[in-house]
Amino acid sequence: MRVLDFLALIRTLNRQTLFYFETSDKTIIPIVDFKIENEHLVFLTAANQKPRQQWELFVLLQQKELLPHLLYVQEAKQQSQAVFGFRLENGKALVQ
Repeated sequence: MRVLDFLALIRTLNRQTLFYFETSDKTIIPIVDFKIENEHLVFLTAANQKPRQQWELFVLLQQKELLPHLLYVQEAKQQSQAVFGFRLENGKALVQ
């Protein structure tokens, strides 16, 4: 998924929607930041930090040079994996 597509999907969500990464074993970890790596935008996670809200991600990712980047997510020291979408559950956006 490109950053542009992600922004289109989250645009109409509640501004206070919190974003988490849902691992393959169904663990939910807050998305706290991002970095640019090899033409990819990688969401960073941290178990003991506050997750980003919709409005924060929307503002941070609207930079023109970021829009064509592909989205990935990285769990702690694990390898990055591609983001294919998210689902809403109990007021949280769970990135998958």
